[in-house]
Amino acid sequence: MESRKVNNLTVFIPSKDFSISCKFYEDLGFQKTVSNGNAFRYEIDGFGFWLQDYYVKEWAENCMLCLYVENIQSWYERIKQLNLPENYAGLAKVYSEPHQEHGSLIMNLGDPSGVLWHIYQGA
Repeated sequence: MESRKVNNLTVFIPSKDFSISCKFYEDLGFQKTVSNGNAFRYEIDGFGFWLQDYYVKEWAENCMLCLYVENIQSWYERIKQLNLPENYAGLAKVYSEPHQEHGSLIMNLGDPSGVLWHIYQGA
């Protein structure tokens, strides 16, 4: 019988200004684990994505990721401390504070390139 076990699945996301996007994700707590020329692998708690030095406006503004966390309030407090509007010249922003939506706690965050993050509490 053929094994079809998956060990990982990852995504590549765009960055309009690669250095600003790198700083943003590092400020959030992601760690750069691999560098591959024009892309860096960022991880947190064993989960991650590839950040590319590549940008297409329509792609960035339609790219969405979901991050499931144990304690959304802790994430929100950390994000508030980053003062995104000031420290990222209005490029990164919190679209919504933690709130109930469809039975889950969720908040929404935009990265400096327009990528939308849905941060959920739970699995």
